[in-house]
Amino acid sequence: MLRVTLPNLPADLIESIASGLELGDICSLRRTTRCLRDKVSHEFVVYFRHKHVDISASDQLDQCINMTGTGQLGCLVQRLTLKQVLLPCTDTKHDPTWAGADYNADIDDPVRRLGVALTNIRRRTAAGRLISLELAVERAGEEITIVGYLRRNSESLDNWRPVWYAARQVLIITCRALEISGLPLDELNVFSTVRRCSLAYNFVRSVPEMDLTRTLSGVKRLSLSLSPAIRPSNRFPWA
Repeated sequence: MLRVTLPNLPADLIESIASGLELGDICSLRRTTRCLRDKVSHEFVVYFRHKHVDISASDQLDQCINMTGTGQLGCLVQRLTLKQVLLPCTDTKHDPTWAGADYNADIDDPVRRLGVALTNIRRRTAAGRLISLELAVERAGEEITIVGYLRRNSESLDNWRPVWYAARQVLIITCRALEISGLPLDELNVFSTVRRCSLAYNFVRSVPEMDLTRTLSGVKRLSLSLSPAIRPSNRFPWA
């Protein structure tokens, strides 16, 4: 009887198995034999071509800086999703975005960290640019929902107002970091693929003027999701 071992399996079958594994498991598989290392190399590289970074988490920004250092695998990135992850609706009383304050004064640190990471991508990737940059907002562990009717009860909107505010903050942080880095983009997606999240057009007018010529001059596709203006509320007088 023919004995089949894992290293003897066809390369396409090994790649199919590896495609369903987490990075840590792929790393462990690569360490078993040289044959398996070679067969899963494609999936290992693919893992680094599209990365997601929570720009409100300093540890993720630091990891992004380290992974895009000289000779690091983060330099393989081609598509990048920058997002802010909010707490679940049940925990909104602990969510800092409920404070209703203008956080422009508090974003210098993430701007600086993200600026370093994007500069690394421009200087150290083979193309010196990103194929795609996508902006997003998420709620931890759950789908973004909208409660209440916009024109009927403004207080019932407080579950989604932080989402719209986070969208504005993600845009400002990203644009400032892009201005610092001068990272060219082929595609820019601003919340157009995120369900129940848009950028209020009155927020666009409040974004500080920046020089993004180096970033946007070569853009081939721009997607932007806009919503009507958001009226101020007791909790969000800045809106």
